[in-house]
Amino acid sequence: MTDAPSFLVLGATPPDQHASEQARRTERLQRIIEAQVENVAAAPDEPAWVKGESALHRLLLIAHGKRTNTAKVVARFLLNPYHGQRFPIDLILFRQIADDAVFADCVAVLTQDRLNNLPFHGLVPDGQAVYEGLAIDWAFEGQQSVLPPVF
Repeated sequence: MTDAPSFLVLGATPPDQHASEQARRTERLQRIIEAQVENVAAAPDEPAWVKGESALHRLLLIAHGKRTNTAKVVARFLLNPYHGQRFPIDLILFRQIADDAVFADCVAVLTQDRLNNLPFHGLVPDGQAVYEGLAIDWAFEGQQSVLPPVF
């Protein structure tokens, strides 16, 4: 009996198909974000929620870009306000972000989230699909919180 390739397991996605799906999602997200970044031109005296929105779009581009430690930390960071129980984050991970501008964008997004009454995924078109796709792309899906749910 020969071993079947891993993607022939019931329900598994062939590696090349997964890569092309990921590339299509990334391309679509980049087009959406680039259009929104143009619409949300940053000004020095803009309110915190506008700075946070601009920062969110920049961070999404990083998270969906090259596979670097910074991109992985940014992806994990963005998933936390989306669904903190599923995607907890250890603050020590922020030490891996060498770029001060990227760290400042993370702080701006946290500030915006604190000031905003909208669900985090509501800040991006098709946000739930964007964040779920991010979880899949970085293989964070299915991870459960180490903390018990708060009722």
